[in-house]
Amino acid sequence: MKRPRAEERAALHGPWPTPIEIIAAEFADWDISRDLGTDGTHGDWQARHIPTGAEAKAPTPRALLVCLREHRRVNDPDRPVIDRLNDRYPDWKVWRSVDEHGQPAAWLASNKTAGPEFAPTLHADTADKLEAQLKDPGHAHGLAHADAVTRRRGERL
Repeated sequence: MKRPRAEERAALHGPWPTPIEIIAAEFADWDISRDLGTDGTHGDWQARHIPTGAEAKAPTPRALLVCLREHRRVNDPDRPVIDRLNDRYPDWKVWRSVDEHGQPAAWLASNKTAGPEFAPTLHADTADKLEAQLKDPGHAHGLAHADAVTRRRGERL
């Protein structure tokens, strides 16, 4: 059983992980902090991009997270390729996954309307490899394939 004094000390540390730790885990190349108001109270949440010096401010941790994600999306060097593939293959939604550090990882394409006989998701390590798969997506496997076969027969799965 904890002593009341130990519980008080533990309560001073607040929730764990802290909002700063959560944001910093996704945006490792940003310096995350909280502004100090003129009256000594906490002010806005702020972030500074270490490589470029870009800055962002928001009143809440959630708002800062949204702001940083939008900044990453707008400044994404892969955006022109993603847009081109989405325009060229309208039955698919092309996007990039991110790793545990918020950095771009795999190239993915999700089947929007291409039909159940095609694979529901394609993935590759480069945009060129993904585009080759988009040109010839292959057939669905497992349950998606069984569903497509039964639909052709007029049955329900």
